[in-house]
Amino acid sequence: MSQADKGKADKGSTPWSGQDSGKFLKQRRLELGLTMAQVKERSTVPNVAYLGSLEAGRNNVARSKHLPSLARALELSEGDLARITGRPMFSASVDVRHSSRLNRPTVLAGKWNGAQAGAYTLDEAPETILVVDPAQKALVVGQHYVILVSASGEVVRSVSVEAEGKVQVLQGSRVLASDEVIVVGRIVHEGRAL
Repeated sequence: MSQADKGKADKGSTPWSGQDSGKFLKQRRLELGLTMAQVKERSTVPNVAYLGSLEAGRNNVARSKHLPSLARALELSEGDLARITGRPMFSASVDVRHSSRLNRPTVLAGKWNGAQAGAYTLDEAPETILVVDPAQKALVVGQHYVILVSASGEVVRSVSVEAEGKVQVLQGSRVLASDEVIVVGRIVHEGRAL
C-alpha cells in the first residue's frame, strides 16, 4: 500500500484490497500483542478460522458484518476504517449494544474524531442511548451535551443557549453558568434501546 493509496482511501475513494486489509488487521493484532483467540473473544467473529480467513484476505473485512466489533477489539481509528472500506465510518465503529450508565465504569465503544466515544443511557430516559464525544466540550449554541451539575452531582442531558451575552447551559428550565457544570461531552448520536 503506497502512501498515495492510503491518502486516497481517507477521502472516501478506493478501499484497500481484501489482502491489504487482512495484512493490516494481522499487523494491528500483533502490535497489540493479541492472539487470534483473544480477538475472537473481544469481537463478534464466530471463530478463529474466520478471523484467519479475514487476515489472509480470503474474506474481505470491508464486507464483513463483524467489522464494527473488530474495529473495537483492535482499537482501529476512523482513518483505519476509511482506508479499509473506502468511505468514512463515523458511527459504524460505535457499538450501542453495550451502553452503560454515566456514573459507572463505561464500556468505551469506539472512536469519534480520534477521541474515545461512549454509548450511554441516563436515568432520566433509560430507553434512550446517547453516543457522547468527550473531545467536544466547548459549548456551541443549540448543541446538546451531557453534563455533570456540580452542586447536585446529577448527570443530565442539556442544551447550550445564549443568555446574558454568554453561551450557557439550559437544564430543564434553569440556565446554568459554565462554572456550575462539568461538560462530559457533546451528544453526537441518539438512538433507542431495543
